[in-house]
Parts: sequence; structure tokens; C-alpha cells
Amino acid sequence: MRFLILILAIPCLIISCGSETNGPEPEQSARLLSADPVQFSTTDGFLIRGTFFHNKEDPSAKPVVILLHTFGSSHLDWFDFAPDLVDNRGFVVLAIDLRGHGASTLQNGVNFPIQNFTVADLNNMPLDIEASITYLKTRPQADVSRLGIVGVDIGANLAFIGAGTLPDVKTAVSISPQYRENQAQGVLIGTNLPNFQPSSVLYIASFGDGYTYTSSETLSTLTQGATQVVGLQGLAHGMDILLSNEAWVTVMDWLTQNL
Repeated sequence: MRFLILILAIPCLIISCGSETNGPEPEQSARLLSADPVQFSTTDGFLIRGTFFHNKEDPSAKPVVILLHTFGSSHLDWFDFAPDLVDNRGFVVLAIDLRGHGASTLQNGVNFPIQNFTVADLNNMPLDIEASITYLKTRPQADVSRLGIVGVDIGANLAFIGAGTLPDVKTAVSISPQYRENQAQGVLIGTNLPNFQPSSVLYIASFGDGYTYTSSETLSTLTQGATQVVGLQGLAHGMDILLSNEAWVTVMDWLTQNL
């Protein structure tokens, strides 16, 4: 599994990514955008921390997107993308540090970093999504009947699993997912779960990035309803794919059309 050998090797990317849509001026965006630090617990005792982004002058319920980062990184990767979803597409956004990452390393008060995880611990990571949805149901700004997930790398696999196990998930975007090696090791592929029926998933991967494109094709065949595989030239993986404005707009368009 690629994300198992990348522990702490992925730098935190804080990148600027524009949109083809017209949005508010930067100063106006700064006045309207609220980025609230949040924390909540999973059913197995992990304290999950993250940030909830919303338009502080518009409290009405809006479609909500959960953002999941790469292995070995944190939700800070999404800080230049989340405001675009709020300002230009009218979403609210929850970006979290997955268990064992960033500021989410405490389980029942004991430090438990990702480096110490077993296969079983990795397969418990979808509980982070469940806890995120439970938290979002407490936020009046979030219309959880229109909920999507965007995940990259390990987050891509989690987005796929969420789309197949959690009824609140209406659509998902999976960027650089892993299937071949994960299947051999039984890690975060979902197909071993009872009643697993993923639906409405967009897959994005680079043709030259290992097996992520063929993984996307395989996962798409397992997906019901709306599904699409977008292949990109080059070697870009995970967040690097979103350096392409075209790729990021493709993600936002999918969410807009399916939420």
C-alpha cells in the first residue's frame, strides 16, 4: 500500500487554487468566511479535530462536504480549497484530521499516532466519517441530506467506503485511490463489508501514478448509479492533482451536480 510507506514523507501542502466561477472579492470573502475549530469523538474513543468552514452572514442550511487528507498529512492541506467551495459553490465544509494524524492522535486520552496502527486500526478509520456526520447534524448551517465526501490517497479509499456504507453520503470524489495492494492486504477496500453498495462516485487519477488509475477503473465498476473515471496525464498523486485548476473545477462541478 502506497500510503503505508509514506509515513511523514508527505509535506503539508498549502496551495492556492482558483476557480473558473466568479466569486466575491478577496476582502469580501475574508469578511464572510468563518473557519471554526471543532472537535468531537468517535464511537471508539478517538478525539477528532478539524475546521468547519461556512458563510458567517448566511446561517441557512446548505449542502455540506467532508474533506479527507492524504496519509501522513493533516486537514491543513485543504485550507486553500475549502473557501472556494464556500464562496463560489455555496457549500459548507468540514475538513478533519483523520485518526492518528495531525491533532487527532488521542484515543481515550492516550497518544496513538498512525505509525503504530495495525491493519485493524486502519480499517476502523471509517468511524471518523461517521463521527463527522454525527457532528454535522448539530450544525444548523449543514444540510446533511445533501452530504458529499472528497478524499485523496487514503482519504480516497475512505470516501469510497463512505459512499458504500453510510446512507447519509449522497456522493463522493475519490482522488488517487488504492485497490490492488490494498485488496491483497485487506485494507480499506470495503468489498469485505456486508451490504457494501457504493454509489455516485467520481474517480480521478494520473495515468502514470502507479496503479491508481487502474484502481479507479476497478472501483468504478463496483459503483452503482452515477460514476466517472477521469484520467490525467503525468505522475501527480493526491493533492498534487488539484494543482491543476481543471481538476479542481471538475471536483466542484461533480459536487454541484450531485448534491
